[in-house]
Amino acid sequence: MANIIPGPLLAPIIGGVLGETLGWRATQWALAVFGVVVWIMIFFALPETLKATKDFAAEGATDGTGAPRRPQLSRTSTREAVQQRSKQYARLLRMMFLDPLRVLGNLRFPLVLLCVYYSSVTFGSLYVLNISIQYTFEKPPYDFTTLIVGLLCEAMFLVQVDPTNLYCRYTQLTWIHSRSAAWRSLDGQDHGT
Repeated sequence: MANIIPGPLLAPIIGGVLGETLGWRATQWALAVFGVVVWIMIFFALPETLKATKDFAAEGATDGTGAPRRPQLSRTSTREAVQQRSKQYARLLRMMFLDPLRVLGNLRFPLVLLCVYYSSVTFGSLYVLNISIQYTFEKPPYDFTTLIVGLLCEAMFLVQVDPTNLYCRYTQLTWIHSRSAAWRSLDGQDHGT
């Protein structure tokens, strides 16, 4: 969770610096450049996750004599060709639009649903808080600049990241302690060591 929080909390500072020095259009250009850089990184750095791929070049490039292999000719009517092509497009559309939605089936588990609900309420509240801070402190009697309003969000960043790290350490220590207590309770029994 601590890895996700810096984005929405550091963005007002960066946006404030860009907005104050170069104008509000600079923030939009920065987002466009950032989007292109992320797209290029995803396109070139993200590994292939497809389980099996066909090697079409090796599959039918040549016959045994070295001559190029030609595909078998078949007689299909236009109707059959259209049906085959339609099935291919239907499979492609299902793969692109419906198959990714299968992950929503995990919401049937109460713990997953509770975590997703809690996260959405937390981050929604964070965005509402950021907008209300900006709206409140840019008007009189405060008249803060965009950069100062962005720096106000830095305090929220520190308040949220430190407890997250502390909670993770606390949970880890609690788990280790409970495991060692469980081993101690088995005094005379074989512990598998």
